[in-house]
Amino acid sequence: QFGETKLMIILSGSSVSFMENEVLGHKSPLYGRRTLTLQLGPLSLAETAQLCKRTPADSVAVHAMTDGIPFYVRAFSNPNESLASAIEEVWFTPDGLLYQEPQFLLALETRKSDQYLQLLTYLAGGANKANQLAAKMQISSAHLAALLSTLKTLGIVTKEHPFGNKGKQSGVWTISDSLFAFHLRFVYPFIGKLEQGRNESAVSILKEDLSSFIGRRFKEMCLQYFLQTTELAITSVGRWWGSASEEEIDFVAQDSEGTMVFGECKLTNTNVGMGEFETLKRRSMLVNNIAKREFWLFSKSGFTDELIRSKSARLVSLDEMVVQ
Repeated sequence: QFGETKLMIILSGSSVSFMENEVLGHKSPLYGRRTLTLQLGPLSLAETAQLCKRTPADSVAVHAMTDGIPFYVRAFSNPNESLASAIEEVWFTPDGLLYQEPQFLLALETRKSDQYLQLLTYLAGGANKANQLAAKMQISSAHLAALLSTLKTLGIVTKEHPFGNKGKQSGVWTISDSLFAFHLRFVYPFIGKLEQGRNESAVSILKEDLSSFIGRRFKEMCLQYFLQTTELAITSVGRWWGSASEEEIDFVAQDSEGTMVFGECKLTNTNVGMGEFETLKRRSMLVNNIAKREFWLFSKSGFTDELIRSKSARLVSLDEMVVQ
């Protein structure tokens, strides 16, 4: 009997739709016979750093571009090649590994991929409300909902709500997959020129906006570090922003006992000090002014002596995140 042997069969695949429909679907010979289904996640920032063998700051950049997918991370694993040169080779040349990878993946996973690409282009351009997207694409709300549902299932987009507010009108759609976000921001708008071997425009925009792009992705890395290291039993977590102001907190979390954690993530070249802590503390009162509170501050460049001596918050350096 097969069950009495030591034989184990592991079937893996990178196409989500193929694995779910053709391998695990009800028409598949394997339907009902699998003993375990495991969806592998991406590498952590620390694992990306170990694989690409770069400085902590460069490792953050690589992670922000690849979402921690090992095959993509390896494309940046030559420490003797500058990161700028590697990006140009991998992203901005027609035969580069990631030049059209997102579009290829979209075509592999969806039908009428051009419509999904159009939707993602509008999202990348700043339209993040369902009514905005439906109007720009000139499609019904039901059709848009179906498109977004597919992209969400594929892990390409997500709907964010301000922490503590799950109201239908409060949510915004964002591109959660870093690979697609980078491609749509820095590559796709310049495909025509890149096909002609001219990358000057793309590289110029990259130099201007890369730090901002990485900074936004760094916040997610900090959140993942917090979730992996905290001893609190976290029950809810998310970004918070004010409805009538530009006040924002990078992440807010709450545990089963009601303790709330507020996190701020700084990818700047200056030390984080008491000013940043006081701002975070003030904003935390806008979310909840009675709960027990903890504060986490993340910094690329370290912290001032004053903040360290105050012991007001859990301080996490970039080096600590990378060597986790």
